[in-house]
Amino acid sequence: MSEIVDVAIIGAGFAGLGTGAGLRAQGIENFVLFERGDRAGFFWSTTYERLHLHSAFHDMPHDGGLRADYPMFLSRNDVVDYLGRYARQHGLVPHIHFDTNVTRVDRPDEEATWELQTNRGSIRARFVAVATAMNRIPHVPEIPGIDAFEGCVLHSHAYANSKPFAGHRVLVVGSGNSAAEIALDLSEGGARDVAMWVRAPRHFIPLKRMGRLFRVLRFLGVMSDNANDEAHRISVGDPQFEKMARMRDGIVGRLAVDLSKYGIQRPEVGPFMDTYLNNRIPTFDQGTISAIKRGDVRVIDGNERPINGFRSDGVALGDRVEAFDDVILATGYEPGLEEFIADEMLLAPALGYAAYPRTDGRCRSSVDPTLFFPGFDRTPLGGFSLGRWGWEIADVMAAALDRSEKEGTA
Repeated sequence: MSEIVDVAIIGAGFAGLGTGAGLRAQGIENFVLFERGDRAGFFWSTTYERLHLHSAFHDMPHDGGLRADYPMFLSRNDVVDYLGRYARQHGLVPHIHFDTNVTRVDRPDEEATWELQTNRGSIRARFVAVATAMNRIPHVPEIPGIDAFEGCVLHSHAYANSKPFAGHRVLVVGSGNSAAEIALDLSEGGARDVAMWVRAPRHFIPLKRMGRLFRVLRFLGVMSDNANDEAHRISVGDPQFEKMARMRDGIVGRLAVDLSKYGIQRPEVGPFMDTYLNNRIPTFDQGTISAIKRGDVRVIDGNERPINGFRSDGVALGDRVEAFDDVILATGYEPGLEEFIADEMLLAPALGYAAYPRTDGRCRSSVDPTLFFPGFDRTPLGGFSLGRWGWEIADVMAAALDRSEKEGTA
């Protein structure tokens, strides 16, 4: 408990590594990164095998050109490799405590430093950056009778590939990117019957179309580093935010495919506004649309046939039971901040989550100025802002540490 660091960063993903790199760029060396896994970007190594990011040219700030070594849409292995190289490039590895899970973040009193409890001991810090992302823990809905079901029920987080499900009848619950990609994987991998249970409206946009659009936008300079940096500065609530979102909807919305006759309704707003208003990211399709149209993946309209519970050999959907061997819950994730943030006043319900950070709109706690949540606030860039958030808050913390040092020596 004697060690006091300037900054403790929780999570070595996009936002956490961006924070560490930004601190080093400002000459701050007395910081640690806590990563619950055994490598930078560990979360991505635990996802299903065929996962690809749907953000083209998804990158980190000041990567020295590393991103050019990878394809437009990063696979999960690409993500892990890229983040690992970024960590080495910026000299972050000596600062990372791998296989270390933070179990509690507390501040004994207002004048004290932060105290972080981990599975490997405790540490104190002047500033804390919670870079654990919104997808820290799987969201598993409560469904009656789940214990009676004789088949396999697992969250998409635990899905690896289609091999265990060959010849099986599988129900995929959800319509987001994970649900669509897993349903396609099952269909192509030999599952006997694949059904997607869909309730909420969702935009389905072919990823190839998005790729062509991204190339054009990059050629025109709309996606240049400078343009992205400018967009990152726009916060939710700024009139420019909604203006830019609606402008992009006018372009990207035209790429969406209408699947309403198959049971997937289109949202009333465009894909960007749907993301920011309803926290519902469009599904960037890699082949599921064609599989749905061919009948290889059938859609069950959850509005007409709600899930009423599990039975021993199937699922009660509406007024009848359908037989399934397995059920995969592609039902999203939650931040789970309440599990380790001790002061409940730092959190509040938002975006459908029970506990979300109270911030100033730029990832700084509006309750305690020495606490930051990089990646929890949003810009028109979406995921492109993750690393930039880290770099931005590193600048803020470095400036505060510099002021504190000058005041202490004055």
